[in-house]
Amino acid sequence: MLAAAFGCVTSMPAAAKPPVPAVIFPTVTPDFTLRAAGGGNYRLSEYRGEVVELVFSATWCGNCRAALELAQKHSATYGASGLQVLVISLDEQPVAAREFAEAAGVALPVLIDADKSVSRAFRADSLPLAVLIDRGGVVRSRNGLGDRRAEQQLVSDIRALLDE
Repeated sequence: MLAAAFGCVTSMPAAAKPPVPAVIFPTVTPDFTLRAAGGGNYRLSEYRGEVVELVFSATWCGNCRAALELAQKHSATYGASGLQVLVISLDEQPVAAREFAEAAGVALPVLIDADKSVSRAFRADSLPLAVLIDRGGVVRSRNGLGDRRAEQQLVSDIRALLDE
C-alpha cells in the first residue's frame, strides 16, 4: 500500500542466467599427462583456473569429425573468455589422429590416449564425448555429441561455467 501511495515502482528481475551444470565427479578431476600427436606433453592440471573442454574422439567414430569441427568452433568463440579445448584421441597411431583432426580443420592439441587410461578415468564409453571441467578442476558436464540438442546443451554449459 505504501509503495503504491508514493508511486514506487518495483524493478523487474534481471534476465535469468542459464543454470550452472552440477558437479559430475564429487572431487577434483584426476590429473593426466598425454603426448600430443604433433609433439609435446600436455598436463590437465596446467589448465587449472580455466574452463576446459575435453573432446574424446577417434578416427573410426562416425560422428567424431563433426565433434572436432564443433570443438574448433568453441575454441574460436570462447577461447578469449577462458575456454581451453583439448582433443583426446583413442587412436593408437598419432599420425592418423593428427591427419583426421587436420582434415576436419582442427588446429587444437590432439592428445593420444593409446592405452585408454584417460578415457576410462573420464568414463568415455561412447564417442564422441565432450567433458567440461570448471576453473577449480571439477567435472561439471558430460555431453555425448552427435545431435543438435546435445550441442546446444554443451554451449549453454560452457557459457554458464565461463560466467561463474
